[in-house]
This record gives sequence, C-alpha cells and structure tokens, in this order.
Amino acid sequence: MKRQFFILSLSALTLFSCGGSQNTKTNENAKPAENLTADNPSKNEEVTENKEVKEEINVPETFMNFVKKLSDNPDKPVYYLADVDNNENYVYCGNYYYAYPQKNGGYTTIYKRIDSAEYGSMTNWSKAFSFQNKELHNAENALPVPDVSLLIDESKTAGHEADVNSLKELYNKYTSKFLHYIFSDTEPIVRVEIQPLYDDKEWKDSFSDIIRYDNWSSYKWNGEKFVPYDALTEFVKTLPANPDKPFYHKLDSYQIVESYCENNNNYYAFPLKDGGYMALADYNSQCEASMSWKNETYTYKASKLTKVDNVLPLPKAEELLSAEKCQENPSKAEEITKQYNSRPKDFLIYSVDEFGSLSVSMEGNGCEQWGEDDLEFMQSAIYKWNGDSFEKQ
Repeated sequence: MKRQFFILSLSALTLFSCGGSQNTKTNENAKPAENLTADNPSKNEEVTENKEVKEEINVPETFMNFVKKLSDNPDKPVYYLADVDNNENYVYCGNYYYAYPQKNGGYTTIYKRIDSAEYGSMTNWSKAFSFQNKELHNAENALPVPDVSLLIDESKTAGHEADVNSLKELYNKYTSKFLHYIFSDTEPIVRVEIQPLYDDKEWKDSFSDIIRYDNWSSYKWNGEKFVPYDALTEFVKTLPANPDKPFYHKLDSYQIVESYCENNNNYYAFPLKDGGYMALADYNSQCEASMSWKNETYTYKASKLTKVDNVLPLPKAEELLSAEKCQENPSKAEEITKQYNSRPKDFLIYSVDEFGSLSVSMEGNGCEQWGEDDLEFMQSAIYKWNGDSFEKQ
C-alpha cells in the first residue's frame, strides 16, 4: 500500500508550537464533551433542557478537517495525516492524526502532538476520540495501557522491594506521563513505550537499578479496540506440523513517519530434529538519526513459544577480523579485539540470507565509536542450521 504523507500549514487553533512560540493551553480538566459536531467544531458550551453543561473538545481545526473527510466506506486499515510545523530547527514538531475504522461504523481517531528538537529532548502526548455520525466524543480509554511489570526487570528486584513498590505507585499515579505512543502510518499498529520520568521530582535515581530499557509492547486495532499484538506468535501459528522447507521466513515491515523510522522485523523458523522449531526474531529499526537491532530466540513446540538463550553463535574475535588487515596493523587489531571481548554481544549483528545461512559480523550496537578504517578489518562468519544448532561453515 502506498503511503501518503501530507504537510499542511498550522492552523490558528494548534495547541502548541515548537521553539518557544506562543502556546495555547489545553483544558486538562475538561469533562468529556458530548455532541461536538464536525459541522461546528468551534461549538462552545450549550445548556440542554436539564441544564447539563456541555464543554468543548479542544482540537486543531486541521484535525476536524481530517475527520470530516473520512470515508463512510473505509478501504484502508488506518488513515493518516501530518500537520507539521515546518520549523527547520525542530524537525519532528507537529500534529499527527490517525483514524481506525470501527466495525459498526465510524472511527477511533488519535490526535498526537510532538514538540522536539532534532537531536534534543522530545515531549509528546496522544489523545483518543470516537468519531461517529459527524460527532466527536472523548475516548480516552481507547489507548492501550501496558502493565507496570513491563518496566520492571524481575531479575534485578531482589533487595529492592521498597523501590519496586514506590515505582509501581508512581506509575499508577502518573501513568499517562510514562507512556509514549508510536503509531504506524501504514498498519493499524501502535507501539507503546514506558519511558522513565528522569526529570520528575518524584523519580528516584535508585529506580534505574530495577528497570529494563527494552520496555515496549505492540498492539493492533481489531475494529473495536487495540489488542496485544506479537507478529512472531502470529507467524509460528502458520508453521506446518511436518516441515517441508529448511527454514521459514516472514517480514513484518511498517513505517513510522512521526519519528522518521522504518521497522523491518524479520521472523525465521528452523525445524528441530526432535520436532518443532527454533524461532529467531530479528528486530531492526532504522531511523533518520539512529539504528537499532535486537535478536531473540525461542523454541516452538506443542503450540508453545519458550524463550531460550545461547542459541546464536558467539564467534571469537579472530573469526570476524581480516587476517590480512590484522597483519598490516596488529596494534589496531589488538584494540578492536579488546573492545569486542569486553562485551561481544553488543558488537554482533546477525542476518539470514535467502538460503537460510546465518551471517555474523562485528558491526552491532557497540560500534558507534569506530571509523571507516576500523570497519575495513571486519569480515563475516557464516553458519548453517543443522537441526540442533548453528554450525560454522
């Protein structure tokens, strides 16, 4: 599906501007509005016969224009529009709008605001609304909320029970401040990250000892709500009981324009000799200013996924360095080897080719400080799955 990306000028009703421009404050304490119509987005308080006060929902005019144009017969899983600030010093700033068709008609819509410097701090928030019969209603419960357990690393909690309880209390108190929603503009998927509140006065430095940093989960819109989504689980459900291929592969790719990222997540399954599969999840996120990789391995037997470690090979440094280059510059080779041996898993990147061969190279997340001359030393080690493990070729 071809992605459309629109850039419009900001309306006078935009709630925030980047770079110190004049701000318009939202009414955080406003009651959920009723009967705010697309034909009259600026409608203020109304008093009905029973004297009920109806308050305005504060959204930009461009958001109302976006929802008014939504089709009564949806032909996409998600509709998207960007209303960015066009400020060269704050490239991500702007309003981002998403709409997800509801099974019974209408849409669940998202209004997201980002204030960010190109390589500086970022603040953002997201609000959900239901849009039916040309009426916009508050739908704050539409956004998924992960459990606090996603933030806490259970392997680090021994002896830190007081901090665990304090962190849980803080999360329950300020849940919305912790959550960062990242929406795809091509698929009905939202990634939810729990971000530590380092700048909050109630945040304790000791919390850093018990949190984990890969604390994100994905959800997919099913026509009624966002439900937990795991592409790996969906993939392994399709695997045949009797394998007829040396390996199976699925690419789960989607774009996130609001952060200029493209996620290319590859899932592989290699048959085990004693039945079932060894599954490899290769998460790859390429953004404008950074790249990140993460690999996880599982066994899949009797319809159950079980995470396992020590499956991916861990080559010695000399297997990943050019012998010729090492002879030309032994001091540089020694320097690279020392860095690699200190934390090898941080330096490795794994990839599977079209024939199922696993390539391992020393180009991973630990190599930011290396220059082009260093990379000339690198070479790949090739492995093949033998039914039990990856075997060096």
